[in-house]
Amino acid sequence: MFGFRNNGAVPPKVYSGNEGYKHVERLFHSSRSIDIITPYIGIQYAKMLYGLAGSGKRIRIIIAKGQDSNSAAISYFGPKVHSNIQYSLASAVSFIAFVLLYLMGLPYEAFILLLLFLLFTFLALRGAPQNRNIYVRYAPGFVHEKIYIGDNEAITGSANLTYSGMHKNTEYLEVIRDSDRIEALEKHFNTLWNGSSNI
Repeated sequence: MFGFRNNGAVPPKVYSGNEGYKHVERLFHSSRSIDIITPYIGIQYAKMLYGLAGSGKRIRIIIAKGQDSNSAAISYFGPKVHSNIQYSLASAVSFIAFVLLYLMGLPYEAFILLLLFLLFTFLALRGAPQNRNIYVRYAPGFVHEKIYIGDNEAITGSANLTYSGMHKNTEYLEVIRDSDRIEALEKHFNTLWNGSSNI
């Protein structure tokens, strides 16, 4: 349900219920730049944000450090880098082996290594991570804030960026469209971002 509070500026829309995802996901899809503070992030939203970053959106996320529930989401942001490195190494090794076998006069064995070289090179290029503008940092201490900032609005409240927080729990949200409040939240985000550590 929605209500309004008159504070002299553009009043926020207030929402309480279990469909916070409608407001937060609308903000994600309508913004080119997204800043997020949440103690917990679920794998469903990690995948969503990773996909949105692939379409050119710039995304920064501040989460709580040392939370086991965040490990799946964090690992989702980086696995393609590791597989790409492994395929690149395998490609280099197979090429060196191909050259050595060819120089030793073993053309059939060299041909097999050449095929492996081509396969690993293909996998390395296919698995190379796209240039996605998504960055994640750990907040100092335990961050418990839930703030979602887009281009022209921000959302604050109690909902974590998890399936339960967005779809199941009864949560309180304020949808803010007042430019002064959004600017203040962005300044707060940048201060916390600058004091946070890389994952």
